[in-house]
This record gives sequence, structure tokens and C-alpha cells, in this order.
Amino acid sequence: MGVETDVTHLRPCFFTVLLLIGFTYLLILIPLTALAWEESSHFGVLEKVDGKNYHCDANYSWTKQAPFMISDSFKNDGTLPKSGRSYEHNWDNFRYISDSDGVIGFLPQRSVVRLINQKHQSYRDDQTFPKYTRLPVEVVSVPENDGHKFMETYHMELQKILKSDLDSAKAGSVGRIDARSLQPAGQFTYIISRPTFLTQVVGLDDTEAGRAKAVQLVTRGEDDDTEYEARKCCLGGDRSQCVYKYRWKILDNQLDEMGDFELNPFGDEGNDCGIMKSLRPVDKDQARPLLEFLEAIQANNANATIDDIEYVDSMGLVRFPFDHVSEDGFCAVEGPFNSSHYETGDACSTELYTDNFINVTSGCALTSVLKEWQNRYPSSRDEIQIGNMWHPKTWNVHSTHELSCDKKNTNCHSAQGTCIDIRPLSTDSARAGVTTGSGNYSRSRTREFIQLLRAAGADRVFFDGSRIPEANAIGGHADHIHVCFNPSNESVQNACAYGI
Repeated sequence: MGVETDVTHLRPCFFTVLLLIGFTYLLILIPLTALAWEESSHFGVLEKVDGKNYHCDANYSWTKQAPFMISDSFKNDGTLPKSGRSYEHNWDNFRYISDSDGVIGFLPQRSVVRLINQKHQSYRDDQTFPKYTRLPVEVVSVPENDGHKFMETYHMELQKILKSDLDSAKAGSVGRIDARSLQPAGQFTYIISRPTFLTQVVGLDDTEAGRAKAVQLVTRGEDDDTEYEARKCCLGGDRSQCVYKYRWKILDNQLDEMGDFELNPFGDEGNDCGIMKSLRPVDKDQARPLLEFLEAIQANNANATIDDIEYVDSMGLVRFPFDHVSEDGFCAVEGPFNSSHYETGDACSTELYTDNFINVTSGCALTSVLKEWQNRYPSSRDEIQIGNMWHPKTWNVHSTHELSCDKKNTNCHSAQGTCIDIRPLSTDSARAGVTTGSGNYSRSRTREFIQLLRAAGADRVFFDGSRIPEANAIGGHADHIHVCFNPSNESVQNACAYGI
């Protein structure tokens, strides 16, 4: 007969042990669950980035890391011969990686570059660096409309503004650039030159893609305090190997937001579609007038893009869109909205071509005037004939196109690219030009046109025609109207943005 063991006194100990084990399990499980929940909140989505599995934040946050930088020009200026004025170049020196004092070539202004971390043979994650240094960069893209393809028609002085005597850097070039010549990506608007990426990557239909004219990174703050809205994606959850997917705004012709999208511009999607080569970075305050200029060009060439605008970023000047046509020994230069450039030579001269540069906002206001005039009078006999715009003194310009003053020669401001000469209107379609004493001079139509100039914000209108109170007679202006649009004038800006 076996011995019976009394275990009743062990039951409380048994349940106590179970309770202790359960409590210990909870102590371990709760932190692990919380940690897993925290990790899932950070890495809520498993996504493919560059063909690899990345854990991406579920929500957007703000980061100071810019996706790329835009080149500028720092204290890189020179004096044009005999002009007496100094102009900032539209480029900066591009230097050797191994010898920062040696110059390889030049980097056009508004090129897209990525900072290189030489030590790790990769791209720099941080955007903080000493300002007084020359940073290693890789060139992603250079502007296709920087004037180089039109260079052979430019005066030597303008060529020196646009390029150095060395070769231009190209996409894929590696070198050094002065840190003070680099600006963060968020300070610019990007005008779309080829919208195919909007259908292929973003998923817009053809109609919506046609309405989209520009994009901007979503940011907050300004200058050194600029932050970018993005989702962080890390390889296998490793926070030391991360990239950002940035949020972008899609903008229409009025720069109103019409949608958004997310993109790492240098990931598979961005590289495959060459997205950065489809975008032209411009200063934010220049985007709207440049888009209006593009519309003026498209009035004669529906397929024109931002690459067809000859824009000198460093000077804020754009070549007015005239097309040269030689007709029976007469140089007919057709412009937008029933305008033309007058010239009496045997052929379309280089002098004529380079005489067409104008401040982008002033020129935008002028196109608004031309557009309104064409709406009122679409007949060819109502063509507006345009003459001098901007060029340095060496190109035989009169001083009023360098400095704009009132008729008493006081109250002056810089007129670089803000003033235009326009012929008075005639009663017929003669292109030979008229004066106030010509039999075919039309005072009534000339006055109506001058009233439109004033409505667009013109602050200087000189013309010697009698009985036109909207103009000032100063002598020497019987055969042309001299008009200036000060781009800082709110009325000029409104005429550019909204028309007349």
C-alpha cells in the first residue's frame, strides 16, 4: 500500500508561481508590444525603393534635408567693355574634385546638383556645411534654355554673361562648386518642360497633365530654416540607411494648387523618367511672368516649352519672342499678339536679335497690353511695331534704356530691361513708320494704345504727340513712344498676372 502525500498545502504556492510567471510575461510582453507598435508607427508601410524593401513612415513629417541643391553664382561678375556697368554672370566656376583651385569649366546658373560624401562614396545626407568651402557635387541636369544654343547670334558682351571660355558641365559631371553658390531646392518653382512623367509616374490623365504647368516642393519656413514635408524610408528598418519621399504640389498656369504627389526624384521612378531633366528651376517670383511669356510664345508656336525661352537668370532678362522672316529684302520680325519688331536692313541682323531683351515682369505686362489690343483690333493694320528694348551702352542704346527718369530728369530708377520703344499707330498698315507730322498718323488710335500702357502700370510714357495727356512730350520722340514698366509697381505685376 503506497504512501499518500498531502499536497493541499502546496496549492497556494503553485498558484503563486503561476501568477508570478504570468506577471513576468506581461512585464516582458508589454514593452515589446509597445516597441513593435512604435516601430510600426515609424515604419508602417513596406515599399519598394530602388528595387529594395524599405520600411517607410506611415505619415509625413518635416525634415531639413533638401533633396538636391540649385546652383547660383557667387560674386562672379564682370564689367562689360565700355559700358561702365558690372553684370553678374549667369554661371559659376566648376572645379576639380582633387584640386579645388583648378577650374574644369563652368556650371550654368540654375543647374541641379547633388552633394557627394567622398569618404563613403555616396550622396550626403546632411545639408549643413561650412559656407566658405568648395563642395564636391554631381551634376544632375543643366538648363536647356540657358542661351547656349542661341549663342552664335549674341553680341560678345552677352556671351560673356552667359558662359566662360571653358566648356559647360553636363549631367553626370563631378566637381566642386563654391558653397555660397548653392541654394536649397525648396526656394524654387519648377516649370514643366516635358509633362510625360505626370502621366507615367504621378498618374494624371492627359487633360490634367496638360493643365499642370509647374511643381513645387511642399515646405515651411524660409532660407536656412526651410523644412520639407516627406516620409522617411529605411532599408530593412535600419535608421542609418534611409531616403526620403518628398511631397510636391502640382500648379496650374495661375500657380494655384491642383493636386500633389510623392516622389524621391532620384529613385527608380525618377531616374527612369528623367524627371529632373523635365523641370526648369526658376525663382519663385519669376515663375508666373515666365509662364505668361510662354503663353505668348505658344500663340505663334503651340509646341513651345520653357526650353524655348531665352532667359538670363542672373539679370532677370528674357528675350522677347520675335520670329525672323525676310520678305523681299525687308526684315519682318513677327511677335506675339499681332506685334512686330521694326528693322529696315536687307536681312535680319545680329544687332536686331540681341536688342530684344527685357525684364521678365515688364515684358509680361507688355504682352498683356498686346493681347488686349489684339482682342480689340485683330486686323493686320493694327499691328504694334516695337523697337529698342535693352542692351548695354556699347550697342548704341540711348541712356533712357539704362536709367529711367521723369521729364525733368529727376526721380530716376534703374531701367535695365524695363523700357521699350514703340511706333505710333497709323491709319493704314504701313510698316515704314510714321511721325506726328505724317499724313497717315492716327492720334486717336495712338492715344487709345497709350491709355492701355498706362492701365498696365506704365510709369514713364514719353511721346511728342499733341493732345495726348497720358504722355509727356520731352522732345526727340515724335516717331516713337518710349514706355517703361517698373517691375516693382503693383499695377505692372497685376497686369502681368491677370491681364488688363
